[in-house]
Amino acid sequence: MCFVGLAIGCASTAQPVGSGLSEGRALSALSGDEVRVLCEWQLATVHEARGPEALTRMSCLSGALRTAVDEASCEASLEACLTRTRETLDEANVCDGAHEVPDCDPAHRVGDYEACARDAVEALLTIELDCSMVGDTAQIDAELAALAPAPGCEWIGERTCAPFAPPPEE
Repeated sequence: MCFVGLAIGCASTAQPVGSGLSEGRALSALSGDEVRVLCEWQLATVHEARGPEALTRMSCLSGALRTAVDEASCEASLEACLTRTRETLDEANVCDGAHEVPDCDPAHRVGDYEACARDAVEALLTIELDCSMVGDTAQIDAELAALAPAPGCEWIGERTCAPFAPPPEE
C-alpha cells in the first residue's frame, strides 16, 4: 500500500512553525527519538484536521477510485482496504516506527524537511476525494496531482530519507 500522505473535514490547516529540532541539523545525524519528534510534528496537523486514519483513508480511497466501477463498489473496496490495513497498521502510532536515516544526503537538513513537509501537508489537506468521483479520471488525477512533491522537495520521498517507512532490509 502506498501512503499518499495524510487525511477530511473542516479544520485549520495551520501547522506549528517547526518540530522544535534545530533547523540546521542534518537529517542523517538525528537519533531515532529525534526522528520520532519530526514524525509526530508532521502528522499532528493531518490527524487534527482529518482524523487518526487520514493517511490510510486517502491511500485506500485513491486505490478504490481507480478500480471501482460504481460508487457502491468503491465504498465496499474502501471499507475492505481500511479493515485490512487496520490489522497491520495503527496510523495513530505510526511514529513508533520512526528510525534513523544515516544514509540520507547530509545536505538535507531538518529545516528543509520541515519546509517540504509543510507543503505536503497543506496539499493533502486541500484534496477532496470521495467515492462519488468514480469514473471521473480527470478529476481524480487532478486531485491526486496535488500530492506531487513541491519543486526542490523530490528527495523527501527517497527511501534513504524516509524515516517513517520501514527501514531498508539489511
